[in-house]
Amino acid sequence: SEPELYSFDYDAARLASGFRKVFGLDITREKLHWFQFVPMLGELSETAFSNVIEIRQTPVSDVDRKKQAEFIRMKKRFALPSQYTQEEEATIAGVLERARGA
Repeated sequence: SEPELYSFDYDAARLASGFRKVFGLDITREKLHWFQFVPMLGELSETAFSNVIEIRQTPVSDVDRKKQAEFIRMKKRFALPSQYTQEEEATIAGVLERARGA
């Protein structure tokens, strides 16, 4: 499965900042229907939110060799925290491995 690129919890400040910059909306105070929010989310280009998404989704191999060390540091800095403990991840990986072999 594809890795998650954003988290409403973890990226809340970047999202709020992007909505303020692009739309002049303070989404921490104003009500916004989900069906309005989702299309607007796709319009947050050239914001901290979109920059972090770009870092998360770009493979290190796509970055110039001279810039890879810095890019790896940025990927680690902006990586989403795991929602599972290491033990839970190992269990999930084992279940998936057995399911593939079945």
